[in-house]
Amino acid sequence: MRAGAETVAVNVKLERGSVPGASVKALTHAPGVLRVEQSFPEELDEDLSTLYVLEVERPLLPSALRALRAAPGVEYAEEAAPRKLLRSS
Repeated sequence: MRAGAETVAVNVKLERGSVPGASVKALTHAPGVLRVEQSFPEELDEDLSTLYVLEVERPLLPSALRALRAAPGVEYAEEAAPRKLLRSS
């Protein structure tokens, strides 16, 4: 990653029955992907255990999303919604 390059989070869900090792390896090879983290690593429920968050270089986001959406075993890939903590005054 270039110094000072901005990153963005991408949510990915693998398809039920996909081969986890092969599918996760495909995630790591998408353009600009810096990190892959399973959202619920200890979860036994297949719907939750197949959720991942990827850290992607912002300039490569469009290419990364195209590659992820075309990858075998990926149900969906989408940019994570920005979060903001709202505090009452």
